Amino acid sequence: MSVVKLSKETLDILKNYATINTNILIKEGNAISTMAINKSILAEAKGLKDEFPSEFPVYNLVELLSVISLFKEPALDFNGKLLTVQEASGKGMKIKYMASSKEILVYPQKDVKEPKYEVDIEFTSELLENLMKSAAVINGPDIQVVGDATGIVVKATDKKVPTSNDVIIEISDEPQDTNFTFNFRTENIKLIPGNYNLKISSKLLSKFTNTDKDGLVWFVPCESDSVYG
Repeated sequence: MSVVKLSKETLDILKNYATINTNILIKEGNAISTMAINKSILAEAKGLKDEFPSEFPVYNLVELLSVISLFKEPALDFNGKLLTVQEASGKGMKIKYMASSKEILVYPQKDVKEPKYEVDIEFTSELLENLMKSAAVINGPDIQVVGDATGIVVKATDKKVPTSNDVIIEISDEPQDTNFTFNFRTENIKLIPGNYNLKISSKLLSKFTNTDKDGLVWFVPCESDSVYG
């Protein structure tokens, strides 16, 4: 069957992916992934409720999502290079949407080779929401995860300005054997709301895993001025 009625879960993930890259290569099966144009951020979602019947390259995901939003109960009929969006009832308006050329898209073509992770912490949905909201309020372009003998804190700040306003949230009071400061660009933290496990490697790669739903992962780079040890 070529018709797909997208669940809210899949739509929410696609909306999130559109903030990372407006290109997406939808592949056959129940998994989707995306990669930032500069090939830094990579996100993948496996084990979706929805099954895509065939590959479909999309150049402008924001536009496609806007098309889908025009329908109360959208149904997507995939037929080669043509996608027809209509009401699930089959009545009323239909919109025909053409596939892009796959060759002009930026998309993940291989799995991430994961390094050893030295830091492993939990982010509650409340903590994540507070962090991102407060970073926006103080116009903090940087997120820092800092560990030392007093424990681990996460900060929203402007690391280039010593007198900047800082938001500091305690993650753990457990002393760390190795001091570290991992820096992230706030703009690179593009996650759907939820609870997360965060693993960080001294190789400057982090892995955000959504713990509410299996199969949702975001790989985000640490900045080159991060320090471990």
